[in-house]
Formats: sequence, structure tokens, C-alpha cells
Amino acid sequence: MMNQLGLYFPTSDGKEQIFALYHPAQTERDSSEAVLVCPPAPFEMRRSHRAQRNLARNLANKGFHVLRFDYRGTGDSTGDFQTWSLAAWQADIKVAAEYLMNQYGIQRLSVVGTRLGATLALNALQGFKVRRFILWDPIVDGQSYLDQLQRSHEFLVSRESDKPPYASVGRLQLLGFALTLDWQNELKELRLNPGNARGLIIQSQKDLTLPNELGHLKAVTVDEDQQWHDPILLQLQSFAHQSIAAIEKACEGKL
Repeated sequence: MMNQLGLYFPTSDGKEQIFALYHPAQTERDSSEAVLVCPPAPFEMRRSHRAQRNLARNLANKGFHVLRFDYRGTGDSTGDFQTWSLAAWQADIKVAAEYLMNQYGIQRLSVVGTRLGATLALNALQGFKVRRFILWDPIVDGQSYLDQLQRSHEFLVSRESDKPPYASVGRLQLLGFALTLDWQNELKELRLNPGNARGLIIQSQKDLTLPNELGHLKAVTVDEDQQWHDPILLQLQSFAHQSIAAIEKACEGKL
């Protein structure tokens, strides 16, 4: 049986193509159960890419169908920074969930989101038939997250005198990406809203402060400090063994 299949499907407005990797179930656990993996913002993709790839493979080996994808304007999906929009990325998450369920006859869907992907997935799929959300160190407050990215960028640029200026007119340069004002404003307004979602928050960043009200979400602390705010660590691949093990148990309903 194939380990993964690369594919494209259109965005909800038909203007772009979303690239995804489908990992078919490798055992006969239950052919109708699947996991959608929603990535973080591109700033944190390098750090989390290996862990998410390993997660998808491990879940497929446990009998889950798994789909992971790139938001429009990121990774191998079409578009560029001008197509970046949190609303559009939320639409991409919903399209990916619908594609996974319809294309492969999925009856039960769990969703794993990392950082910004966790918060966007929670917003995008409220009311969708999601068995459980597993949110890995979600972004709680968009303004605080933007401030963190700016501090990381300033630190890295200060170490490299030949790098371009920190900011340019009307467009913020952050960690190798040019951000439109619209995207920045969307991020500033973003908040983690548990709503009626059921599932778990996997907390591996020790200084992550969660809202007082989590609704039906349960916070599980992992003894593994990912330190997403550390600009040096953002440039390195992380295996995140304990976090991934916790996410796998959550998908199996063992947490």
C-alpha cells in the first residue's frame, strides 16, 4: 500500500489550488476514521515540518486516513503573499476537511492543528462534524503572536548586518515573508474561541497562557518545552517526540 499521495484540489473560490499529502490507513483499524492535519503559519513550518510528517505516518500506521496540506500562498499550494488571508486559510481548512470526508468516504473526523493552524481550525470547523479537536500550542491572542514574530525578526536581523531593513513602507517584513496590512489586521483581531468544540489542548510550551474558559476543551501538559518564541529554534527541525506521542494518544481517544 502506498505511504502517501500528493494531490491538488481547488480553493472554495476556485482561484487557487491547494497542495495536500494523503496518507492512507495502513491497517484495518476502521476505514471510515480520519485525521486532518492543519499546519502552523509559515514562520514555524521549518520547526514543525518533521514532527507533522512523522505524526501523519504514525497515524496512518495506526489505521487512520490522514490529510495534511498547505494553505494558499504557502508551501506547494498556488498563490503568493498577496493571497494570504486568515479568512481564506480558514476556508482552505474547511475545503480540506470536506475533500477528505467526501473523497474517501470518511464518517468520523478528528482535527489536529498546530499553533496558528489550531486556532484557525477551531474557527473554521465550528459546527462541522468533528469528533475531536487536538490543538497543539494554539495561538491564544493574535496581537501577542504578531509581537512575538516581530521580536524574533528584529533579533535575527540584528545578527546579520547584510539583511534588508526591518520594515518597508506599507508592508512588514517578518522572518523572510512580506505581510500585507490586511493580514496583519486580521491577526491582531484573532483570539482563541473554544465555543462548543470538544477535544484537547496539547500544551508543550511552558509559558503558554490559556484562556480561563476552555469550554469542552481539556488542557494536557507535555513535559517538553517547544519554545516557539525562540528565534534560533525556529530555524531548526524539531522531532517533538512527547508532543507527537500525546497527539497520537488523543486521536486514539486514550487521553
